[in-house]
Amino acid sequence: MPTTTAPKNSPSPKSDPPPAPTSEVEDELRASGARVVAGVDEVGRGAWAGPLLVCAAIPGEGEPPPVSPTPSA
Repeated sequence: MPTTTAPKNSPSPKSDPPPAPTSEVEDELRASGARVVAGVDEVGRGAWAGPLLVCAAIPGEGEPPPVSPTPSA
């Protein structure tokens, strides 16, 4: 009898959580002379599949406030 395996692209049930976000890239950009650094994110199904919302945020210097990597209910 053949055995069943999970598809190759499916995450392992015991996979590690993604790493916490840092401001490393932003710090490097500021150190190289960038005066403004914007963070951009999008939500939705994409421009071809339906409504899309895109936002940009330009935080001040210093440590950014904590951000949850998952959407809130």
